Amino acid sequence: MVMKPKLPPLLVRADADAGRGIGHVMRCAALAHAWLNRGGEVTFLSCNLDAILSRGLAAAGAQTIAIRKPHPADADLGDTLAAIVPLCSSTGLQPWLVLDGYHFDPDYQRAVRAAGCRLMVVDDMAHLAYYDADIVLNHGVHAAQLVYSCAPGTWLLQGSRYALLRREFQRHGRRNFALAGRARKVLVTMGGSDPVNATATVVKALQQIDAPGLKTRLLVGPVNRHVGNLHELVAQSRWPIVVETARERLAPLMRWADLAITAGGGTCAELAAMGVPMLTLVVADNQRPIAAALDEAGVAVNLGWHADVSTACIAATLTALANDWPRRTAMSGQGRALVDGQGAERVVTAMQKKSFLRAA
Repeated sequence: MVMKPKLPPLLVRADADAGRGIGHVMRCAALAHAWLNRGGEVTFLSCNLDAILSRGLAAAGAQTIAIRKPHPADADLGDTLAAIVPLCSSTGLQPWLVLDGYHFDPDYQRAVRAAGCRLMVVDDMAHLAYYDADIVLNHGVHAAQLVYSCAPGTWLLQGSRYALLRREFQRHGRRNFALAGRARKVLVTMGGSDPVNATATVVKALQQIDAPGLKTRLLVGPVNRHVGNLHELVAQSRWPIVVETARERLAPLMRWADLAITAGGGTCAELAAMGVPMLTLVVADNQRPIAAALDEAGVAVNLGWHADVSTACIAATLTALANDWPRRTAMSGQGRALVDGQGAERVVTAMQKKSFLRAA
């Protein structure tokens, strides 16, 4: 019998709050699940982690350590190194640290590697002048268009085949039935925080649609500060709208939906894997290339920057797509072809291989 090599400890440094959103933590949670499933140990290092997210990580088997203040505060790197050093000396295996956040600069990366830790940086934009890492992961559909300046020997994992999706979005959970001739069930999801309250804009747009039987569900994230306002708008709606909060499993909502209106972030990969046609609103600069690439790939209709899109435009585009069964069917197939749900497993395999090569 062939013995599988033991996984080293995995540390994840990522934050989730109203300003940053929860995407950094959620995609790393998918990686953590895959790591745990192969018998590894995972610890999240986070600053002010939301209680709901913390409970979800604990339920999956991951530990959490609080970071006092995020980088560039000195406490961040100090707390992170304090978690790394004991693992380097006690386990006999060189641990991995995953950095996911735009505030982790090359100096931070160099300090982590100097402490004796392998490093993977999860990135969206190639915004840094230099990446000092063992692996750089960009799982966006636009990733191949970006150029990275990296340390010698760095592996680049680029493209949607590496999309970090949780187990519920893997291939066996994907849609396998025909889409409705006319879409009447709409899922609205603008991320974990939605700081610009784009959800409210979409709710107002829905009031302009003449579609008997229209049903809508609003997926409101755990750090969204506009819940009260959304409930007020829903109470005045001419169409049935359900506000969904504190949902641990999102795949059932996506299976329910005929189409979705979403921010151009990580949720797009989940919707694509589930075969849900989508309209995207760009609510952050890093989402611009993602939304554009999804549109070009025929997976989504990119409405553009949220502040430049009128409620009338949203209503008209949604109505046209809802009544265009051939286009929605093509979008569904393109999405499932683009994201197969196995990305987290591929990334863990690459990390295992990199560990072996470095140790040899």
